[in-house]
Amino acid sequence: MWYIIGYFIGWLILSLGYYIYKVYIDKDPWKTKKLNAYHGFLLGIFSWFGIVFLVSFWITGLLFTLNDKIENKLNE
Repeated sequence: MWYIIGYFIGWLILSLGYYIYKVYIDKDPWKTKKLNAYHGFLLGIFSWFGIVFLVSFWITGLLFTLNDKIENKLNE
């Protein structure tokens, strides 16, 4: 029973994360908020696998951004 609850919590987290990213960060003018919510709902099927992938992608992006900032500061 706890596995199912955990799966649905992961589904909700991934769906909301996708929606927030697409609506407020990516700001794609060709997709409506309803369409982004629908795509987030469908993507939520991948639940925890998707969450782990997105978090690792986010951490990697932060590390590359931090590396570029440090190199620019040291190059001045």
